[in-house]
Amino acid sequence: MQWPLSAPRGPLDVVGVGLNTVDHLCVTDAFPTPDSTQRLRAYELQPGGTVPTALVALARWGAQTAYVGVFGDDEAARVGRASLEEHGVDCTAAVTRAGVPNPMCVVLVDARSGTRAILGHQGPALELDPAEVPAHGIGAARALLVDGTAVPAAVAAMTAARVARMPTIASVDTPFAGMEPFLDLVDVLIVPRALALATTRTESAAAALAALARRGPRVVAITLGHDGALACVGEECVRVPGLAVPAVDPTYDVLGYASWYG
Repeated sequence: MQWPLSAPRGPLDVVGVGLNTVDHLCVTDAFPTPDSTQRLRAYELQPGGTVPTALVALARWGAQTAYVGVFGDDEAARVGRASLEEHGVDCTAAVTRAGVPNPMCVVLVDARSGTRAILGHQGPALELDPAEVPAHGIGAARALLVDGTAVPAAVAAMTAARVARMPTIASVDTPFAGMEPFLDLVDVLIVPRALALATTRTESAAAALAALARRGPRVVAITLGHDGALACVGEECVRVPGLAVPAVDPTYDVLGYASWYG
């Protein structure tokens, strides 16, 4: 399989536009039931978010990365921003909202199965505005990474990337309003099976993959959990089987929060 995209040279390798969070990771012996009380097996406070996590991973591998998004001005925001900067992610273009708490998530992990549930909170004041997207800075990178949050701002960034002839990579895990124009600007699309089926109104991952590829992305990948993943590059499609491993916590394995930020 031949990679169909090339990236222009620039001072940055990857710029990411998306949501940052600070996660309260709570490991339980079992998911709580209504009106119950139980002790946590373990607890950690960890910076996270799909785009920030990916930027930290890339920075650890030697890439030059930058983050565009919104921080609150509470202690959680300071922890999240400091963690990014300590890993070498440039946050110069990030915005701080005065008097607003940072986005946060409570992540409940069932220690028996390794499955998790995420409860997230983000106030409307923490939405990135399209006018706050530095189009010149976006065009100075080799690739753009977005996550499907702050969609008007993401579309502005993706439009700037298209003008600069740089690829846009979108990792999206939940449906959102404004998804149609968003998909029209994506070059590499990565989605889970449930979202792919819901978006395309198809009944199989293979059919969803073909439908998404027809929308314009030159690379489409659908993650299938323990079944692995499907990917399509042009007319060529491949399936990668899943690995049989004991599940500890898919927050670690899928999003990489603790692996990269711990």
